[in-house]
Amino acid sequence: MPSAGGSVLNILFLGLIAYFLVRTFRRRMDKDDDNTRLGKWDRKNDDQDQGGRVIRPMDRHEAARQMWGHLSSDKNESSSVQGAPVNSDGQFDEAEFLEGAKLFFSRFQQARDSRDFDDLKVFLSDSVYSDALADAQRTSDMGPTEIMLLTARLMEMKSEGGRTLATVFYDAQLRRTAQGAQPMHVRAVWEFSRDDNVENGLWTLEKINKVDQ
Repeated sequence: MPSAGGSVLNILFLGLIAYFLVRTFRRRMDKDDDNTRLGKWDRKNDDQDQGGRVIRPMDRHEAARQMWGHLSSDKNESSSVQGAPVNSDGQFDEAEFLEGAKLFFSRFQQARDSRDFDDLKVFLSDSVYSDALADAQRTSDMGPTEIMLLTARLMEMKSEGGRTLATVFYDAQLRRTAQGAQPMHVRAVWEFSRDDNVENGLWTLEKINKVDQ
């Protein structure tokens, strides 16, 4: 026959277990309730929509990337391309345009390294296209290009003959990854144009002018 002392210990032990279970359950319920009432959402949940896709505010770099959307190396990718970037006041957004111009410069170097300008041909005048192919053939043994530093400055923008003309000055530090290659300081002026009569018309690189170092 079990002793009275053993029964009391069993009851106390079961009581402690029940106490901790109830306490844990209440803490969890209170935490969930606080998150619901006070909007203390986890960052992961806050950055996702109901479909699980990540949502982030569009920054200037992303807007520029969309503006030059056809520069993607994926030939099957379809994206809308905007013409001149505009800000909230409907005015030309110079900073956004220059971000796109730097992306274009980087993509141009990639095409030069691979000696394949097919993806960029729609953005290049006939003379720039042929010159770029010839130059790429001459430097084919120098290895891929690494852009170490790149700045871009809008020197001039004007309308002429139904087209908008934009002149961009690039100042870049480049390095060929071939063994023993030294960094190069490249300064160049690129001339772009866009047909004003075409809605969301594409920018075309009309001319590349090298600047004496």
